[in-house]
Amino acid sequence: MISVLHTWGQQLGLHPHLHCIVSGGEVNKDGQWQNIRSNGKFLFPVKALSKVFSAKYCEKLKAKEPIKYKQIRQEFWQKPWVVFAKKPFGSSNSVVEYLGRYTHKIAISNHRIKSIDNDNVTFDQRGPSAWYLGNSQNSNPCKS
Repeated sequence: MISVLHTWGQQLGLHPHLHCIVSGGEVNKDGQWQNIRSNGKFLFPVKALSKVFSAKYCEKLKAKEPIKYKQIRQEFWQKPWVVFAKKPFGSSNSVVEYLGRYTHKIAISNHRIKSIDNDNVTFDQRGPSAWYLGNSQNSNPCKS
């Protein structure tokens, strides 16, 4: 499995999420690739994957940080855990293209930057308002 952690969404707000590529097969005893599912469908049931992933994640967090887990567990389970799954890639080129979009993506590309001064960076977001990033505590983090 290959996974890439992103901490922002399209509007550059906090939105931690993973992009994962999971192999749908294995190399057999003869050294040949063998698909586990030959019908081109998903390796796992998508709805079940959301529940299993969230349970495994929380299990690991609880084991590593039991006090912190007790403090945040209600909040964890109030929000839906969503797994968005795509159909299997058609080729290794498709895998490389997908990975390239997410591993070489920057938060703010140059064409979105509108102005820069000593205190702020102004840039377009995907949506109706512009955001301002400042280097001081007094900076307004968001202006509609």
